[in-house]
Order: sequence, then C-alpha cells, then structure tokens
Amino acid sequence: MSTSYLPATTESVAQALEAKTPSESISILYRILENPSSSPEALRIKEQAITNLSDLLRQENRAEDLRSLLTQLRPYFSLIPKAKTAKIVRSIIDAVAKIPGTSDLQISLCKEMVQWTRAEKRTFLRQRVEARLAALLMENKEFVEALNLLSGLIKEVRRLDDKLLLVDINLLESKLHFSLRNLPKAKAALTAARTAANAIYVPPAQQGTIDLQSGILHAEEKDYKTAYSYFFEAFEAFNALEDPRAVFSLKYMLLCKIMVNQADDVAGVISSKAGLQYVGPELDAMKAVADAHSKRSLKLFETALRNFKAQLEEDPIVHRHLSSLYDTLLEQNLCRLIEPYSRVEISRIAELIELPGDHVEKKLSQMILDKKFAGTLDQGAGCLIIFNDPKTDALYPATLETISNIGKVVDSLYVRSSLRFFHEDTNTFSLPVSPPKSKAPPGRLLTPSTPTPGQLGRRADRAAAAIDPLAAPSPSGIDPAPPARARALAQGSGEVRPGRDDPVEAGVLRASPERRARHCDRSTAARPIPTGCGLGVSLRRPDLPEKEVMTISGALDLLQ
Repeated sequence: MSTSYLPATTESVAQALEAKTPSESISILYRILENPSSSPEALRIKEQAITNLSDLLRQENRAEDLRSLLTQLRPYFSLIPKAKTAKIVRSIIDAVAKIPGTSDLQISLCKEMVQWTRAEKRTFLRQRVEARLAALLMENKEFVEALNLLSGLIKEVRRLDDKLLLVDINLLESKLHFSLRNLPKAKAALTAARTAANAIYVPPAQQGTIDLQSGILHAEEKDYKTAYSYFFEAFEAFNALEDPRAVFSLKYMLLCKIMVNQADDVAGVISSKAGLQYVGPELDAMKAVADAHSKRSLKLFETALRNFKAQLEEDPIVHRHLSSLYDTLLEQNLCRLIEPYSRVEISRIAELIELPGDHVEKKLSQMILDKKFAGTLDQGAGCLIIFNDPKTDALYPATLETISNIGKVVDSLYVRSSLRFFHEDTNTFSLPVSPPKSKAPPGRLLTPSTPTPGQLGRRADRAAAAIDPLAAPSPSGIDPAPPARARALAQGSGEVRPGRDDPVEAGVLRASPERRARHCDRSTAARPIPTGCGLGVSLRRPDLPEKEVMTISGALDLLQ
C-alpha cells in the first residue's frame, strides 16, 4: 500500500476495477481511502471504495486485513451518518463470516466493535453487533456466555420496542435453549418471536427461519405431521429466495416422512420439480435411510450411516431422530426373531441379526425391563427364556366397577330417605326445618336469648301437638310436672339440642302415660314428619355422639 493518496473520484475507482491483479486493485482502493477530503462527493466515493475493497479482501481470504480495515475506518465513521456506519460495519463483519475457519476472529472482532460502540454511544449498532456475537458464541458452544449476553440484550430491546431486532433475538434465544435441551423455554422464546413478528412486516427469509425452528421443535415432540407442514413452509420461502437453507428444509421434510412410516413417499418428493433442484449427498443420504426402513434391514441402515456420516451423524437434528429410529428397527427385528422360540441362545439371535452378541444381549435386557416382551436372560447358559403373555380377565375389573356404582346409588338413596322421612320402626327423627322468619327493626340485630322454663314448656307443647294431635298442651299453659322436666334436663346435662337450621332451641316432649302408650301403639309404617313447625324434636346426651338423634322411646323414658 503506497503512502501517497489518490483523489476520491469516480475515475480512481474505475482505475482500481480495471487493474490486472487483485493486489493492485486493493492497493489503489487503500490509497483512495487515505484521501483527507471530507466533501459529500468524496465521502460517497469512499463508501463505494470500501464496498469494493471488502469484496476483494473476502475473495482473497484476507480476514485479518478486513479486521484492520474496520479499525482504520473509525475516523471516517465520525464524518458519515450513523445509519451508514452501521451498514458498513455489518457488511464487513458479514464479509469476514464468509471466509471459512474464522469463527474465533469473528468473535474477537465483534467484541472490539461492541467496546467501540459503547464508547461512541452508538446504541443501534451495538445491539445488532451483540446479537451477532451471541449467535457466534452459540455456534462455538459457549452457551453460558451467550445466555448472559442475550438476557440483558432482550430487556434493553424491549424497552426500545424494536420489533424486528426483538424477533431476531427471541429466535436466537429459542435456538440456544434448544441446544441446551430446554424445550419449554425454547417454545416460549419461539412464541415470543411469533408474537413480535405478527405486529410488523417480517422479511421472507426471517419468516422461513421461524417456520424452520417451529418444525424442529415439533419434530422433537414427535409431532412429525405438524413438523412436516412447517418444514414445507420454510422450504417454499427459502426456495423462492434461492437460499442454501432450502436443502436442509427439504432434508427434514424427508426425515418426517420416514419417521411416520411413509418411507415410500421419499422417492416421490425427491423426483418432484422442486426436489430435483437440490439433488445431492443430503438427499441421497435420506433416500438410503428410507430404503433401509422400507426393507426393515438394520444392515442397510448401518451401511447408510457409514456412507453418509457427514450428512446424517454430524447433523444433530437428523442424528437424534435416526438414533430413535434405529432403536425401533432393532426392537422390531428382535421381536420378529424370538417370536417362534420359548428358549433360544443369544449367540443364535446375534448370528441371525448380524450384530455383536454383547450389543444384542444389552438390547434384550433393556426390552425386558421396558416390558416389550415377557422373559428373562440366563447368562450362565447364554440363553433367552421367553414366557407366555398372561391374559388378563376383563370380568374382575368390570365387577369391581359395577359394585362401586351400586354403592354410590345406595349411598345416594340413603341420604335422600334420611332427609325426608321419619321411620317409626327405628323411632328416629331426621328432617331439616326452616327457621322462623323474624323481622328486626332497622339498625338493630336480632340476638338469640336464653328461653325460660315456661317458654320451653310451651314450645314443647306446640311440637308435640304438631306431631301428635292427642298430645294437647296444658290448658293453663303451666308445666304440670316440673320435677320430671328437671329430671330430664339433669340427665341430659342441661343441654337441649336445637333442630337443624333452627336458631331456637328445642324443648322436651311432654305427654301423659296414656297418650304416650297410644302413640307407641300406632302403625310402624314410615310417615313424613309435618313441616313448618320450626322446631326439632331431639335431645342430646353426653354419652351419645354429637350428631346422633335420640329415639322417641328414649325421650319418653327420660320424661317419666
């Protein structure tokens, strides 16, 4: 690079493009950038020279020169608008990314630019460089540092309400959590990205990336039909843009076909008009796996894994699903081989399936533990003993269910009958009665008062008359046998049980011996208790449970 500068004119740029060698063109462009002129025309010519220079350096794989170019252009960045600065910085970082084997250089370059943007207070550019740095850290498997960087960046971008950048960051966060096998957080981040994308216009490439990530997450949950539809949407978007990621979308579509036992459709998808454009090792690998799955041959499956190792095993998504597919094929083949035997040597099974004996023995023990078949391994004799599957009789569960239903019906009928009727054969009362409606003056609360013995007697007379018309009250309203009442209250510890839902306390039944005898000689048929009396007719004693109702004969004995 010469020390003398060239004028920043269109002729100088044309001279650089007409140079015979790339090195000469690069030298001329460097001399144009050294021109100290800051006129609008000179700045425009320099911007054009920077674009041509970065392209030439990328073609020559001179990544270090691109890094030094960013440092050299910092005085120039102070003369142009911030939006143009961001565009130039991102284009140079993209140029470095296109050079293979420069991941570490890209990380260090992004960190330098983050420091410079913080010093220059260029928030817009810093956020995008940090998002690019997080993606590079994820590719370099530095997940902890990438998560820490994203957590702070998301909060800042949400405050600024930059929807487009928020979509990129949420999508990156979803990929990061998926790499860490944290599916709930990966789905939550993808949902946030979709929510932000619905509020703005999203470029087709970005929408294809969202669909691709959605398909990957659904495939991880074994929902291959939904995953296929998302992969198809992503393939259409990338195919229209001629994006190289279209072949990966098509590859995952074929994987979903294989996983849902539709391997015969793989050849038709590949031979379609869209599939023929991407014929290559990626599709050949999936076709070999589909053929092995159709023939249920483990030998062909392992051959495909060996021949297409880069396309199958080095792709983490395909490798994870093919591992489960291999286990399924192995289990199906083992079950088919041991089906005619009750006792068979493990070496014979390994010989038939063409796999190592240790591997077969380990898989058989796993299948027994998973209850894929009933049997045991006799390691001393080196044999597998298969048991007959015990058939469960469906009569016993049905009988238990019937008995349970009958018990529920009986309980329901018992509750209904106990709430409605009084059975004289057991001499028991049980009926909820409505409390009397009282009106209190405005601003005054009704409080229950302790009734006097006279009031208790009159209430008992009304209760007895409601139940038995022969049990008429005393004409004078005076209790004719106070000693008997006192004796009954003493035996009941002075506690009188109120009726259900009745705020007033119940009295004790009083009647003459002749009337009591006539009452006890009546028919034993159940008859409903008269309602509307507002009183319960029961007495609680200390030696009885709190909820037990005293019988008529017990109450009458206490009244004697």
